[in-house]
Amino acid sequence: MNEKVIFIGTDDGLIQVTENEGQSWKKIEVSALGVPARSYVNDIKADLFDESTMYVALDNHKEGDFKPYLLKSTDNGSSWTRIDNGLGEKNLVWRIVQDHVDKDLMFAATEFGVYVTFDGGGSWTKLKSGIPTISFRDLAIQRRENDLVAASFGRGFYILDDYSALRNISREQLDAEAVLFEPRKAWWYIERSIMDFENARGSQGTQLYLAPNPDFGAVFTYYLKDGIESLKKERQTGEKDVTGNIPFPGWAALEDETREIEPFIYIEIRDQEGHLINRLKAENKKGFNRVAWNLRVGGNAALTLEGDQDEIQGLLCAPGTYTATLNKYEKGKFTQLAGPVNVLVEPMMKGTLEGSPMEEVVAFWRTYEEMNRDLGALGISLQNEQKKIDKIGMAALKADVDNALLEEIEQVRDQLNELDSEFNGNAAKNQIGERNKPLLSERAFALSRGITTSTYGPTETHKQTMKIITDQMNAMEGRLNSIKARVREISEKVVAAGGSRVEGMD
Repeated sequence: MNEKVIFIGTDDGLIQVTENEGQSWKKIEVSALGVPARSYVNDIKADLFDESTMYVALDNHKEGDFKPYLLKSTDNGSSWTRIDNGLGEKNLVWRIVQDHVDKDLMFAATEFGVYVTFDGGGSWTKLKSGIPTISFRDLAIQRRENDLVAASFGRGFYILDDYSALRNISREQLDAEAVLFEPRKAWWYIERSIMDFENARGSQGTQLYLAPNPDFGAVFTYYLKDGIESLKKERQTGEKDVTGNIPFPGWAALEDETREIEPFIYIEIRDQEGHLINRLKAENKKGFNRVAWNLRVGGNAALTLEGDQDEIQGLLCAPGTYTATLNKYEKGKFTQLAGPVNVLVEPMMKGTLEGSPMEEVVAFWRTYEEMNRDLGALGISLQNEQKKIDKIGMAALKADVDNALLEEIEQVRDQLNELDSEFNGNAAKNQIGERNKPLLSERAFALSRGITTSTYGPTETHKQTMKIITDQMNAMEGRLNSIKARVREISEKVVAAGGSRVEGMD
């Protein structure tokens, strides 16, 4: 604010102030502030918005006094006000920093964690999520990214990235059911591949130092006044206040609890035309929370009815502006809680070479996703028909059918095995790793590797590969549909002959 004004604090209980670049100094004994005379000055900061305002953190622990001495002066040290409300009775203050945008937003590093104030020190709130209750000795703000960096006494660093949502928080917002804050700009690019699917270090050993990257994409900060409780949680919360015997809730209530889908919070992202891009599950927890959108569309991979399923995820969205809303699912109802807010997705850099127009690149990605969905569905359908014919064959052996029908079952089984060899490869070769003819899945994998590691757009090879896959897939699907009809006819004959019914043939 004013380069002529300098504040200095010493470890012998003195504060020195100059208003003329050090030509003369005014000495202030800390006892005049209402604190013990030999208190150390741990930190002294000039206000970023008012040249007459300063803050000082003092420490008297060497005399057995662990009170948090944090004071503010608005007249260059002539008078002082305590601003330690909420810091506790025994909690040394080591450092204080002020936000460079909101004058009332400040952070304090203390013996028992990091605290934040939204009203210039009127009251302090402890930051708890992801940060331990340990001694923090220094704080710094990275202004470009709006990150708070905290250094602990145990030589650790903690980063609260993009705390801009904490600016200008009002009491009305904190009293609302939910608030969704606008995220900072999301940089659009393709992340570098890690060395191994499970371990970022690959085979490099522990001597290779790696730290986790910040979340990729758009990071949403949201506030929930209260978490959403399930029926079971609601009952258990009510039972805590019951004195004496807790009444039995009844079997109907317990069945409702058992069958209930747990309530959840989610972010819904749409493009400028209102089309759904993705829905992200988010944490259902009281207070401030975060969830990252990795800039991918929701995806449409084929799903099976059995076994675990990986998360459905598509390829990258197009750069541009999107909208996001905060929503909840509770007791069968989907409800919007907050928003919309804008989400700006911008390319991080321009390619050295000129590629295809972005519209063409993204359109090819969406075409690939549809092809991959249909290819997965074809594989699932083929596998299901193989299972069905096996069960129908088992049922036929116990039914009053002739040999011709039993032989027809074997013919259909052979046709399905032939399709399986074309789709998944020769079973005998697969057992020992012998090379097969190019499979549809292999072509699709090669195409995926080509288009997901570059934003330049599809090459002619990519387009030709897509056509080969689509043509072969359509031909196989036609043959499989014919076989499906035969399988259904055979199943009906077996049932008519007194045989078992097979799942999926109703």
